[in-house]
Formats: sequence, C-alpha cells, structure tokens
Amino acid sequence: VKVEENLDWELHLEEIVKKYKSKVSLLWRVKGMLDVRGKKLLYNALVGSVLNYCNTILYEAGAREVESMQLGQNAAMRYILGWGREGK
Repeated sequence: VKVEENLDWELHLEEIVKKYKSKVSLLWRVKGMLDVRGKKLLYNALVGSVLNYCNTILYEAGAREVESMQLGQNAAMRYILGWGREGK
C-alpha cells in the first residue's frame, strides 16, 4: 500500500491499475488453453486478487482510475467468455 504525505491514495490507485492491466494481459496469453471454468479460476487468482487487496481504498478512486479498471474488467470478461479483444 502506497500512501502519499497528504494521505492521498493516488499513487496506490495508479499501482493497482498498472498491476491489474498487466494481469489481464497475461490472461490473453493462455486464451486457447482453458475452458470457461479454468479461465474464471485463473482470473480470480491473478486479477481478482489485485482488486480485493485493500479494496476499500478503491472507494477513493477517481474517474480516470475507475474507467481504466472498468476497461480491464471488460477485457477480462471478454477473455472468459471467449469473445476476443473486440467483442463478439
């Protein structure tokens, strides 16, 4: 957890977004190797753990961080559902 001098969570939130995007990109590397159940397990282990760690801090997230995490979440769901990067 990274806290700035003025008790701002911006650095920590930026780090969460960076880790989250990195983990979501890892999912795509094993895209054809797992069924839906395996993909969900991998998502929960790699990506879900990033969001669940100190998740109360996410309430302080700004619009930019929320949008970035939402885009990552959308990409992860497309991966799990087998829709590809562009959607169905």
